[in-house]
Amino acid sequence: MKYLSYILLASLVYLFACEDQNQTGNQSTSDLSMTGGGSTQQGGTVIEPQGGDSTVILIEDQMMTSNDQEIKIWDMGKLDQDPSTLPDVFMPPPLPAECNQMPMIGEQTPFATEARCQANGEDLKIRHLRDRRCSATALNAPSRQPGVDIELNEVVVTGIYGENKMSIQDLDGGVYSGMWLWNKDQTIQASIRVGSKLQVKGQVIEYYTLTEIISEEGDIVISGMAPLPNPIQVADTAKIATGGEWTEMLESVLVEINGAVVTNTEADCPVDYNMLILNNNLRLARLDDITYEPRRGDVLRKATGVVYFSHDQNKFYPRNLEDLDIIDCKGPVDKCDADVCTAQEDALESGKAIITEIQVNPSGYDDTREYVELFNPNNVELNINGWRLEDCGQKGVELRGVIPPRAYFVVASSMNRNENGGVDADASLLTANGGLSLPNDGGSVLIYDQNGTLVDQVRYLQGDGTNDWPVRADGESLELIVSGSDNRLGSNWGKGRRSYGEGGKGTPGSAY
Repeated sequence: MKYLSYILLASLVYLFACEDQNQTGNQSTSDLSMTGGGSTQQGGTVIEPQGGDSTVILIEDQMMTSNDQEIKIWDMGKLDQDPSTLPDVFMPPPLPAECNQMPMIGEQTPFATEARCQANGEDLKIRHLRDRRCSATALNAPSRQPGVDIELNEVVVTGIYGENKMSIQDLDGGVYSGMWLWNKDQTIQASIRVGSKLQVKGQVIEYYTLTEIISEEGDIVISGMAPLPNPIQVADTAKIATGGEWTEMLESVLVEINGAVVTNTEADCPVDYNMLILNNNLRLARLDDITYEPRRGDVLRKATGVVYFSHDQNKFYPRNLEDLDIIDCKGPVDKCDADVCTAQEDALESGKAIITEIQVNPSGYDDTREYVELFNPNNVELNINGWRLEDCGQKGVELRGVIPPRAYFVVASSMNRNENGGVDADASLLTANGGLSLPNDGGSVLIYDQNGTLVDQVRYLQGDGTNDWPVRADGESLELIVSGSDNRLGSNWGKGRRSYGEGGKGTPGSAY
């Protein structure tokens, strides 16, 4: 993203040049010094440093630094003078025209949509597997491992996302030519980069509609470098948004959008999945290294990335900052009010059951290995039919069953031990619409009984040395050390210490 160092400076409201009768010449902003006996007035007025022409900046009450010089920034609304009476007033350049109106859907650049099935003697390609019009080769992959074994001789890496995920495409691009690749060994070879040409083996699964190759050590071989396929131009972002008619054929394919506008900066309030919404329809995955705070009304002149699917939503996934050219239009920042949670943090709880363990970042694939453990502190059996386990965004699952006296009940992403990392689960976290959300850095778990009464809740965090929550490595669960202690306090939680299987460390179904 072309976020230049002038982002803060671009928000200047007025520049004032003060003329000194005893000297001539202009002094640049970089030479400005505020230490020369100038005069100021509480609440804001013109600052008149002694000696030489100088520039005074008036915006909002804060300090900024330019070339190691401290500059006081003032709020024009607090001036006790009419700005028109001040000398040599200079207005900043106006905002770009794109900021003044919602971009219109442009003309769509045509692209080929016909099927390109495998010809005699042709190597197997991604499009042969993904395009269901190619009946001889199209996959009907399962949703879990073991998947369908495949081998691709020539694909190119179009994006690298974190330590173990990539988007790959056929060298010649086109519809159905992209696929997501997840390296089960958790790391991608350091020598692999965007443009690397690969030979890939692995198992293909259809994970919540995302076609994905799961590879292991030795399954990926670099065979050289190759130019990237040309991105497919998408004029109407609704076409690749959730439910859009092009989402399947452009899944994991490089696309380019132009002239989109940010319409919401808190897409999943009250849970923060780091998503923006463009044009009221397309989610954009916000990159972790963006230093600028997106605002409603900001315009994307141009953006390149892949079409991706996760958590029931299609998303546009840029690869790096250079993929985004955004105009900062100085609009408002959407705020997420914590009060929208279904319960206040200090709300009264019945305590009929207690949340005693949460696995949010298991070893391996998060979405199949997360779990929440509940404890029945009573000396009688607890019937939980009609109870609900949810997050602050009211995403969750209805519970059924009974918890024996002084016993544990584990709600996991999968009921299958081979999929969930070795957990004996009593119920599933997942529903057809997604189920409970457990973000790694911090989230919420709430229990309601069949009458809607709050039973228990936890607002957990990842420990970082500045809070009371334990610092946990990948695979280590969050465990309540003493079941009767206040689970709202991070200091009463510990990290999982005992291996329970491939999923990591913890004690699902038993005490800490």
